[in-house]
Amino acid sequence: MKKIFLLLFASVLVFSCTKDAEFAETTADISATIAQYDDTNMGTYKGVFTTLGTMERGILEINISPKNYGVATLKLSTGQDVHFKATRMLNNNETLSNLEFRTNSMSGDTSFLLSADMDGNNVQITNAVYNGITAGAIAAHETSRAPVTPITGILACDDCDAHPLLVTGDTGTFSLLFVGDGSADDDVTALADIGVVVSVSNVDAQSGCVDGGASTTCNIAGGGTIGGNAIGYAGTHTYLNGSDCSEANGTWSLDSANHGSYTGTFVSDVSCPTGPTVLIDEDFEDATVAYVADPADDLTDIGSRDYFGIISPTSSLPGDVVYSNNQGTGFYGAQDTDGANSGNIDEITLTWTDLSISGLTTIDVSGMFAEDDANDGSEDWDGTSSVRIEYSFDNAIWTSIVAFEAEVGTDGNETNELAKLDTDFNGVGDGAALTPDFTEYSSSFATAGNPNVSVRIIIETLDSGDEDIAIDEISVSGN
Repeated sequence: MKKIFLLLFASVLVFSCTKDAEFAETTADISATIAQYDDTNMGTYKGVFTTLGTMERGILEINISPKNYGVATLKLSTGQDVHFKATRMLNNNETLSNLEFRTNSMSGDTSFLLSADMDGNNVQITNAVYNGITAGAIAAHETSRAPVTPITGILACDDCDAHPLLVTGDTGTFSLLFVGDGSADDDVTALADIGVVVSVSNVDAQSGCVDGGASTTCNIAGGGTIGGNAIGYAGTHTYLNGSDCSEANGTWSLDSANHGSYTGTFVSDVSCPTGPTVLIDEDFEDATVAYVADPADDLTDIGSRDYFGIISPTSSLPGDVVYSNNQGTGFYGAQDTDGANSGNIDEITLTWTDLSISGLTTIDVSGMFAEDDANDGSEDWDGTSSVRIEYSFDNAIWTSIVAFEAEVGTDGNETNELAKLDTDFNGVGDGAALTPDFTEYSSSFATAGNPNVSVRIIIETLDSGDEDIAIDEISVSGN
C-alpha cells in the first residue's frame, strides 16, 4: 500500500501570480491512484485547509452518504470548528463533480467545491474561500485499507530579504497529508501554494524508516519545478506506533530563476510525546542479528577455549568458563581468538552501519560486559588487549564511547593485568574492573546534527590463553 504525501507550502510563499510573473499559474491535481482504495466515491475524505496570508489553517473532514446532504468539519489550529453542509444530495453511483459545501457560521463567504472519480480517486478541492479570503485545500479518500492522516504546521523563511515578496523571519502555514500504511517506499508528492495551488509532477518517497518501539521515524524529501523555479523540502516524519499522533519537521528551499535561492524551515503544530528512539537492541539470544560480524563467528574449537561468536546453551562452553548475572541464555563471547580454527584472528568487529538519527540530539549507549577469572587466579589482559564500543558519522573517523583496557600493574607494566574501564580513553584501564558478573556500562554522545551514525564493537588482541570477554544487551537509543 502506498502513502501519498501532499506538501502545501503557504503564506510565506503565498503571493498573487500577478505580483511576480515568474510563478506560472497551474491547476492542482492531487490524484491518489491506489489500487487498494474502496471502489466508491462515498464515505470519508480527509484533508488540510489553509488561507492565503492570514495563517488560518486546519484539518478538513468530509462525509458523504447516498441520498443525504454531505457534511464537513474544518478543525482550525486555534481550536475553532467550522461546519459545512453540501448544497445538494448525492445519489449512489452519481458522479462527484463540483459538489459545493457552504457554511453560514462565518460573516464572509466560506465554501469549497469537491470532485472525485467514481472510485474515490483523483480528489480535487477547488474554489476554496474562508471568510471571504482565498484559500487552498487538498484531500484524499479514506478507505478501510488506506487511512488518511493530515498534519498542519508553520513555515518560516530564514534568508529571504533579497526576494521582493519574501521577508526573513516571516511565518506561514504548511500542510502534509499522509495516505497509507507508513512503509518505507511510500510515495511523496509535493504541492506548493504561491497565489494558486500548483502541482509538482515528480514523485518521491520517504526512506530510512526506523522503528523505535514507541514510534517510527522516516526521512522525507521531495520537490519539483514551479513556474520554472525549483522548490524542494527535506525532513523527518515521526508517528507513534501505539496511538494516533504524527509530526513532521525539516527544511524547504526555493531556487528562484529571477531572485536567487532561499531557504526556511517547517514544523508541525503537533509534537508527539515519544520516548527514546531505539536504534540497536541486541540480546544475542539467536542468530538473527542486525550487525555485520568480521570475521564470522567461529566456535569450532570452543572446547579448547579458542573461540569467538554468539554463545548459547548448546555451544559447549567449557564448564570452568563461568559468568553470572546472565541476561537470558545467549551472549557474545571471545577468548584466545587467534587460536580458533579460523587462524590468526587478532581483531573482531560487530558493526551496525548508517543508523538514521535525523531529528535526534543525543545518543545513549549501554551494554553488559563480563570477564572470566583465569584458572590460575592471575589476571591475563596485556597492553594490547582492548574491547571498545565506537561510533562514527562518516565510517572513517571512529570515536570510543565505552572502552576496556589492561591496567598498569604494581610492576609498572600492562602485562597479565586486570581488565578495567578506560575512563579517559588513553588506552590504559583506570576505572572499574571487569568481573565474571555481567555489569552494565553506559555513556552518551551528541549527534551534532548528523543524519546517520555507525556503531561498532571492536575486540582487539584477546589472543592468549585466558584472555576473554563476554558481551550482552547492547542498546543504542536517541532522543
